Amino acid sequence: MRSYLDALDTAPFGPTATTVSPHRILAAPDPGMLALAAERARGATALGMPAESHAPPAQRWEEIAAHLLT
Repeated sequence: MRSYLDALDTAPFGPTATTVSPHRILAAPDPGMLALAAERARGATALGMPAESHAPPAQRWEEIAAHLLT
């Protein structure tokens, strides 16, 4: 996934003079993807996942966010 995001970061987007990358949100079905979303995206979603699988990642997201803000 990191390689894919690297390719997205270097791909042309929008008008030729545009240097700003589009905002992205990643699906985060596990803690690894949640950490990647914290590093490389504007957020994460558990869309399409059962509600039971969201509680632990949501708690982990709070831990990651707290770490990034310190």
